[in-house]
Amino acid sequence: MKIDGCTKVPFIEKIISDKNLSRKNHSSEQNLITLFYSGSKVIRLLISQIYFLLRFNKKRFGTRPKINRLTVTVYAVVSISILYGCYSSSQTYKENDEGNNPYQSSAINPKIVVYNFSNDSSTAYIKIYTSELLYKNDSTEFDAHVRIEMYAYEGYAAKSFLDSTSITFLQPKIDDDKSRYVIASLVFKKPLLTQYLLKFMVMDLNRGNNATRFLSCNNNDNQNQFSMMAVPLGSEFPSFENHITSVDTFHVFTKSDQPDKVFVRYFAAKQTLAAPPHSNSATLHFSYTGDSTYTALLNKETVFNFTKNGIYHFQFDTLKKSGYTLLKFNDDFPKVARAEEMTPPLRYLTTIKEYNNIINAKSTAEAIEGFWVERAGNKDRARKLISAYYGRMEEANRNFTSYTEGWRTDRGMIYMILGRPVKVQKTDKKEVWTYSNIAGTGALNFEFTKMFNPFTENDFILIRSQLYELPWYTAVNTWREGNAFGN
Repeated sequence: MKIDGCTKVPFIEKIISDKNLSRKNHSSEQNLITLFYSGSKVIRLLISQIYFLLRFNKKRFGTRPKINRLTVTVYAVVSISILYGCYSSSQTYKENDEGNNPYQSSAINPKIVVYNFSNDSSTAYIKIYTSELLYKNDSTEFDAHVRIEMYAYEGYAAKSFLDSTSITFLQPKIDDDKSRYVIASLVFKKPLLTQYLLKFMVMDLNRGNNATRFLSCNNNDNQNQFSMMAVPLGSEFPSFENHITSVDTFHVFTKSDQPDKVFVRYFAAKQTLAAPPHSNSATLHFSYTGDSTYTALLNKETVFNFTKNGIYHFQFDTLKKSGYTLLKFNDDFPKVARAEEMTPPLRYLTTIKEYNNIINAKSTAEAIEGFWVERAGNKDRARKLISAYYGRMEEANRNFTSYTEGWRTDRGMIYMILGRPVKVQKTDKKEVWTYSNIAGTGALNFEFTKMFNPFTENDFILIRSQLYELPWYTAVNTWREGNAFGN
């Protein structure tokens, strides 16, 4: 099987075996770790790996590998195609971890997908861009030194982990590494819990940087974000985003004991906007009423391509609300590239009259530029304001997208206007953001409650209060006076 978009590179392998961290209720069998580069000889490499595994333990392969411990395969791939589709938003904060702010910029930005390929086992895919790693010369070649640790918890409040494992590997430098990434696949036994939490720590050992990601998983349903997996056409790796574009083509796979036929329910995009934090009326929640439904088969012959903006919800049983969800927004999402995309977020800063003048202008782009130049005083300062405001919009889209774009959500609204919180605390039920000294208020907390949402685990609603009115307008007026508020 050839991996789409792979450059032909010589096969190089460096194997570093690393014993598991302490694991409860398991034996101490050592990980099998193989590092290889995908290229023109990928079929030969796969065959050689299967041969090696068979010699290692004949019992590991039958109709499905028997997995008692973690098996890790790390692929270094050249990415020249667009990845799409299935991503469970994982940038969260475990309240037991001190000094962790998930919305702070990081030198490493791994992406993680978990797929339940059987009733008792899952695969975690971790994607790391090699351009974010530091390479050092070890006398023969330049290598990045990477370590990944994974821990399983009962939940955010758990004081100790249920299980853990780790992998350390060397990543040789390849030319033009901005287009390359590494994917590590970790196969593990699922905890015998309805809900559990996975913590991933990805470390660049050469630079001393690390990134922590949390992913809430559940075993209570055979049709959810973890029971199916979108795979781009021509690839053997999953999609790592929670959105698709109109040019993306892909398969959707599920475990072998699931039905072949799936119902795909379509929900048209709803253009709602978050209400101000001091408003008496909360942001309207999504109504679970589909606009259309059709059936499809989940196999290698079925290729999906969605062109209409909205939500695509895959279900085996339509009597349930749960399912596997793919989101379709504008094709440049989460980035902001067009004037029509830059206009709606201005409603957080404008009066009704100002907003109507912009949307009714002959040239939307000129009207938007005029708004910012008037605020800033000149074009140079206006460019900086535009970069700051729409940069936050893009970050909000990456972090807070649920069933709608991240900037439209309650957390996205607060993030765009107030900036990054100085502290984030997260439990299984809520997320609390802390800001310091806004309009003389001292420490100010915004509490977001996690909502049940069949489309996503990333839907949070702000508990609104009149106490937020003064801080809110202080921040809005700062923007209107030509200065970006917060950090």
